[in-house]
Amino acid sequence: MKKQTLFAAGMAILLAATLAFAQGPGRMRDRGPNAMGKRGGSFAAACPGCDLLSPVMVRLLNLTDAQKEAIRAEGKSARDAGQAVREQLRNIQSQVAEAMNSGATDATLDGLANQVGALQGNLLAISLKSRAAIHNNILTAEQRAKLTEIRSEQRNRRRDRPNRRQPGAPAPGAAAPQAPNGL
Repeated sequence: MKKQTLFAAGMAILLAATLAFAQGPGRMRDRGPNAMGKRGGSFAAACPGCDLLSPVMVRLLNLTDAQKEAIRAEGKSARDAGQAVREQLRNIQSQVAEAMNSGATDATLDGLANQVGALQGNLLAISLKSRAAIHNNILTAEQRAKLTEIRSEQRNRRRDRPNRRQPGAPAPGAAAPQAPNGL
């Protein structure tokens, strides 16, 4: 009786652990495409220029209150401009899911993929135009130079990070080492 209870409890724990690991790591970005806190997007994609409004960037760039408001307004304008495009993208993505489940032809999938690509390109264009407007029309020449310097330093820090692989682990894409006896 006790062995059966322990076995049942062990199987329940194993099942729960399997389900937990099958879900993968938790994500804060599970609410839709191309918006802050949402899958497929980022804070910067949701609000072009809002990365400049972080307390650190405000301090480093010495942004005035008028500049902060102008950046917020430009970000809101970009979000509003992209809203209709994001809605179209959601509709096309649901069509893609339906097509995949119904066994659609390659031509249908190609057409849907082209539509998704065009809409994603439109969202990117909106974001880039907004970022350019912030960079060229709101920031001063000194702030633009400082921002370029900060971003360059960030890229260098990312590039110079120590390799996070475990010592002795093969490089990504490298073949795993073989045992001396060939097993």
